[in-house]
Amino acid sequence: MDERITKEIKIVKAEQKSTQDGKKFMTYKTVDKKGRLMDCKFRREVTNSPTDPCILVVPEDNCSVDKNRQFPVLWIGEILEIKPYAQQASNLSEYFD
Repeated sequence: MDERITKEIKIVKAEQKSTQDGKKFMTYKTVDKKGRLMDCKFRREVTNSPTDPCILVVPEDNCSVDKNRQFPVLWIGEILEIKPYAQQASNLSEYFD
């Protein structure tokens, strides 16, 4: 049996925006292994794109990073599983009353 190599991609920001024409679309941000934010986009064949921050399990062979832009973009072609991602609460209470 041939197992596909998978990666877990953490979507830390999922936001709905609209164009000047009023068409709505989603924007996504992920974090790379060095802790930098990166845009994340989905190919047309992906029908189950998330609407909230989550963890995506994706096949490594169906993802790529576009470096031909000012900032790199992660393109995802298939989502195998969507796991919930609970963002940590603010740690301000440790420092302020």
